[in-house]
Amino acid sequence: MIKASVIGATGYAGVELVRLLAGHPDVEIAYLSSQSHEGEEISDLYPSLKGTLEKKLAALDVETYAKESDVIFTSLPHGASGTVIPALYDAGASIIDLSGDFRYDDVQVYEKWYGTTPARPDLLKVSVYGLPELFREQIRQTDVVGNPGCYPTSVALG
Repeated sequence: MIKASVIGATGYAGVELVRLLAGHPDVEIAYLSSQSHEGEEISDLYPSLKGTLEKKLAALDVETYAKESDVIFTSLPHGASGTVIPALYDAGASIIDLSGDFRYDDVQVYEKWYGTTPARPDLLKVSVYGLPELFREQIRQTDVVGNPGCYPTSVALG
């Protein structure tokens, strides 16, 4: 059983990820975090989860999440993941980021597209573009996966 946690569990991508994880037979959801809905049941916010997942949303606790999760998904807005992921990585977590913060491995490309400097440029070299059809072995060997966007995936696989 894989213990997964989701940071940013109540946003559009986050709750869809939670729904998929809740239905997976080999996944146990360890923690769900939400800054704006801490202490609330996720199924109260998303009634479609009633009977499927009854879990309170918690505040982010980097050390606990890293220690008690096999994988942590970050589903935060662009820029926010870049501030949370370094702390998770330093705590020994394996992370899959749904924002664009870790899709590029080149600081100059990152700065060109996003108009800002990444919070931890060194982690861009550690992260792997999460398209298993192209980078399966590299994904297995890293602790930071930058989830690809839908448009680049459709072009790369096409």
